[in-house]
Formats: sequence, C-alpha cells, structure tokens
Amino acid sequence: MRFQPILLLLLPLAFAHAAPRYEIIDLGVLPGCESSRGQDLNEKGQVVGWSEAPGHISHAFVWDRGVMTELKIEGATEALARSINNKGEITGAFVVGKSRHTFLWRDNEVLVIGPPRTGPLRMR
Repeated sequence: MRFQPILLLLLPLAFAHAAPRYEIIDLGVLPGCESSRGQDLNEKGQVVGWSEAPGHISHAFVWDRGVMTELKIEGATEALARSINNKGEITGAFVVGKSRHTFLWRDNEVLVIGPPRTGPLRMR
C-alpha cells in the first residue's frame, strides 16, 4: 500500500514524454494572394488549404517543409484543398465555368471524383 501513491504521482510523468509537440508556423500566401487558410495536416507536417486572391478567388495549395505550392487544375477558375492523408493524397473542390467538381490529387495527377454540381465554392 505504501507504493500506490508514488506510482500515481509518477504515472503522469510517463505520459508527458509521449505527448506530441506542436509549433505555430506562418504559412504565408501564394503569389498574388492576400490571405491563406490551412485546412488539414498529416503526420508528415504537410498542410493543405487555400489562398485567396483579390475578389475572393481561392487557389488550392499544399505546404511542405516551408514551401507552399499551388495545386493547379487545368481549366479551373477556383480551387480549395480540404484534406490530406499520410500518403500525401489530397481531396478538395474546384470550379470550371459554373460547375463545381470534387478532386483527388495523387502523385501530381488530378482525378475528378463525383458528379459536377452548381453553386458557389465557398467552404467556410
């Protein structure tokens, strides 16, 4: 019975070393944009989101080791990146004309998933 209180006092110390450490980093913005929003991150520290240009035009990005790269989708006037997994696969949405599409970005290739929809692209 004497060792029980000591064990309870040491137990939080054991878990304190396993706690992940986080750091707040200013991701910056894509060229020509005024603001950015990080939306998701994976265990590798990669971040996805979008940067907004004047007129609230969104441009999807992936941020990796200090470099922000636009996810350019041919023909798209706007794009948002919503999530990223540990393989670096990214999902999001983009607009062509008046149609909104969803995408999967894998190995620098865009796969369109889901039927086109109409309406604004705003995801706030």
